[in-house]
Amino acid sequence: MAFYSLLPRSTGATTAGYAASISIPQVIASILYIRHVTIALTIIITLTIFLRLYVRHKTPDLSDLFMGLTFLFTLLHNALSIYNTFITYNIWSGALDLVDKFKLVLQLSAISYTLALITLKLSLCFFLLNIFTHHRPQRLTIHTIMAITVLTGTVYLAVGTFTCAQVKVLPGFATTCPSAIQTAATTTFVIFSLVTILGDFTLTALAIAALWVAQLPLPTKISACVVLALGSVGGVASTVRLAVVLEPTDFARYTQQSFSLLLWVLIEMAVGICAANLAMAKVLLHKVLVGLKLLSTQRTTVEGAVPTVGGSGRRGTEVKLGSMVGPKERTGLEMEEGKGGVEVSHAVMVRVDGERDEELRGLEGRDWR
Repeated sequence: MAFYSLLPRSTGATTAGYAASISIPQVIASILYIRHVTIALTIIITLTIFLRLYVRHKTPDLSDLFMGLTFLFTLLHNALSIYNTFITYNIWSGALDLVDKFKLVLQLSAISYTLALITLKLSLCFFLLNIFTHHRPQRLTIHTIMAITVLTGTVYLAVGTFTCAQVKVLPGFATTCPSAIQTAATTTFVIFSLVTILGDFTLTALAIAALWVAQLPLPTKISACVVLALGSVGGVASTVRLAVVLEPTDFARYTQQSFSLLLWVLIEMAVGICAANLAMAKVLLHKVLVGLKLLSTQRTTVEGAVPTVGGSGRRGTEVKLGSMVGPKERTGLEMEEGKGGVEVSHAVMVRVDGERDEELRGLEGRDWR
C-alpha cells in the first residue's frame, strides 16, 4: 500500500484536483520531522538489539534468530523511509520526475514493514514456547497465533503491497485503482492488524498467568509481571496505528492523517522491538552491580544441567526456572528475560530453603554436651 498523499496535489499538479490540507512549508517540515524521528528510533532499536546480543549470545534460540530478522527488516524499512524523505522533499521542490522512484521505494518499504511485523510476532511466540513446554492448551494457542499471523501477513503482502491500493483511502479523490483491489487490500490490512494486536495481548496474558501461579515471592511476581506487560506495548501502538487508518477522513484532514500514520508505523515497529529487548536490561544491571560489588553472589545446588539460581524464601518452596545466562553464581531470583517477560520452564527445579539455612547456621558452635 502507498502513501501517495505525500505527493504534491496543488492545482496544476499531475494528480487530479486535490490541494494539500496544510501549506507546502508545513508539508516539508513534516517530511523533515519524519526523517529525524526515523533516525532517532533506528539508533534506539540498534542499541536494544546490542543489549540482547550481549545478554543472549551464549544461549541463542529461535526467538533470537527471528528477532535478528526483525532487526534487519526494520533497518531496511527505516533506511528506505529516510531515503524517501529526500525524494519527497525534492518532489515538493518541483522534481516531479522522481514520482516513480518514490512509489518503488515506498513499495519496498511496505514489504519490509510487513515482514518485520511477522518475524517480531514469531520471535515472541518461540520465546513463549520455551516457557510452556508441557502445557498443550497454551502451546496450541501460540502455534495458532503463529499460523494466523504468517497466513494473514502473506496474504496482505500479495494484495496490499504489490498492488495499486492505498493504505488510507480519500473519499472522492480520483484514482485508477479498481475498487475490488482496494477493498481486498483494506480488508486484509485490517485483519492482519487485528491479528497482530490480539496476538500481542493474548501472548502477554499467557505469560503473566504462567508467572503468577509460579511459586515465587510476591515482590518478584509483581516486578516480573510489570516487565511482561511491556510485551503489550507494541499492541497498543498497533491499535493507535489501526485507529488512524480507520479514522474517517476528508480533504481537510487527509494530509495530516497520512503523516500521523507514517509516524505511528515507525513507532509501532520501534516499540515492539524495544519492548522485546529492554527486558534484558534487568540481567545487564545485575551483572553491573555484581561487578561493582554492590551485590553479593551465592552458589546454589541445582537439579539439572543448566545454570540456575536460588535465593531466600519459605521452607520447602520450589521454583521452576528456565535456562539462565552467565555464570552459575546468582543473587536472589535472577531470571532470564526475553520479550517483555521472564522465562519460566519446567526443565529445572530449584529448592529455595533460606529458613533452613539460617537454622543450620544457628546450630554451628552450639555446645551439645
